[in-house]
Amino acid sequence: MRWLKQRRLQHIFLLGVLLAAGWQLLPVLLLPEVDGLPVMRGDLLQIIPLTANLQDAEQFEIKSAQSGKVAKVVVAIGDNVKAGQVLLSLDNAAALTQLADAGKALALAQLRFKQAKEKLRSGSDQVVDQAKASLNHARQQYARISGLAERGMVSQAQAADALRNLAITQNQLNNAQFQARVSRAQGSEYAMAESALKNARELVAAAQKKLDDTQLHSPQDGVVTAALAGKGQGVKAGDTVMQLATANSPLVHLTLAAASIKLVRPGAPVAVMRDQHAGIAQEIPLGKIPQDFDGTQSEASLAFRLDAHLPQLQHAAPLNVQIEAGQLRDVLSLDVSAIHEVHGKQPWVMAVRDGKAQRQNIRIGANGLMGGSHSLRMQVLEGLREGDVVLPASLHNIEEGKRIRLARNA
Repeated sequence: MRWLKQRRLQHIFLLGVLLAAGWQLLPVLLLPEVDGLPVMRGDLLQIIPLTANLQDAEQFEIKSAQSGKVAKVVVAIGDNVKAGQVLLSLDNAAALTQLADAGKALALAQLRFKQAKEKLRSGSDQVVDQAKASLNHARQQYARISGLAERGMVSQAQAADALRNLAITQNQLNNAQFQARVSRAQGSEYAMAESALKNARELVAAAQKKLDDTQLHSPQDGVVTAALAGKGQGVKAGDTVMQLATANSPLVHLTLAAASIKLVRPGAPVAVMRDQHAGIAQEIPLGKIPQDFDGTQSEASLAFRLDAHLPQLQHAAPLNVQIEAGQLRDVLSLDVSAIHEVHGKQPWVMAVRDGKAQRQNIRIGANGLMGGSHSLRMQVLEGLREGDVVLPASLHNIEEGKRIRLARNA
């Protein structure tokens, strides 16, 4: 019986120990889980991060020359267009009607002008015709007599009389033409018909221009970067309905300081890093460092042309650019998002040790990428070891000494 009693006491003691341990662990179990970032060892593709400026292709606006409703949008954002190509059409029903009416008015004005002109011709224009006929006869007579005089068949006096007659008939024609012009200008019916014809021609030209303005054309080769009016939408004269960029691709300008120049090698890939949804980065290749790049310069400038128009980049300034600078073998590194004061005099991290947060000063080296990831990592020279777990620097509310419950994937 004694052994049974001792066994029971042992069970009670063990149960008490378990309850005490559980009581101590309870606050930890109630803590929210925190994602930690592991310190890992491996090969690091060294990266030179830079800030670049984008020199956009020249932008220009397409404005509507008149008010109206959009009938058709011919192009879309990103389309390449040629000079003179139709981009957008407005409803042209009213313009067509106006041009047809102006054409009818012009035909009537032309008919009335012709009638007025013919009516005048029966008067003063007949005198002009008679004077022209007399002048032609006088020229023929002078040519015949002057030829005979040269051969001695008629006297020089007869040749002189023929010349005087030619001068008289020329003067008579000049007078007749002058009188005809005066009569035409003074004739109210002819003047009114001429003025009406001029006005009708101007109305036709204005109606034709209004019809032409219902179609908006590209002034030069380029790329559509914005379409601001859709089918059925009303626009006013002067409204910007579309934006284009010149056909030249934008340029990305990089400036490298001496510290970066020493790490750059000819042929190294250069890319723009653009943040995507869910923290995923998109890498847009720009090109490679020129083979004749001089690594002894104190400062260097490079320019890369984008292969295509990327509207999402044209208004994103500055740009994040990275240059691959070589491979570091078997180094210790951690995600740069865990480092506080990464560019300060003393970088540090909040490490998790024995279940508690502990501030740890570190010494860092080069930055780069590991294992094909686009997440930037920093080489750790001192302060951490492989397998350590640190907290993201974005967790500002965690103080040193606070208990930490790491997520299972940490």
